[in-house]
Amino acid sequence: MWDGLTIEDDVFTGPNVTFLNDLYPKSKIQLESFFMAVIKKGESIGANATIFLGITLGQNCLVGTGSVVTKNVSANADIAENPARILRYID
Repeated sequence: MWDGLTIEDDVFTGPNVTFLNDLYPKSKIQLESFFMAVIKKGESIGANATIFLGITLGQNCLVGTGSVVTKNVSANADIAENPARILRYID
């Protein structure tokens, strides 16, 4: 996990979940600071999902397998697709 990523308690991340931290990576150039991403308590992130930099996923979200999350997501949202969109809210 890279600097700037916060993952709270009870979060599930499936295999090959990717958290981006630099939109324009260059070899041998070190960033002075990273964009922050916050994964709130109770998340479930499916395999091969990609979470863009600077994203906050609200508590108890469900991120579908292979989704590409480009925007903040509100609590209890069930999201999927590329780019990810809200399919429904979970009670």
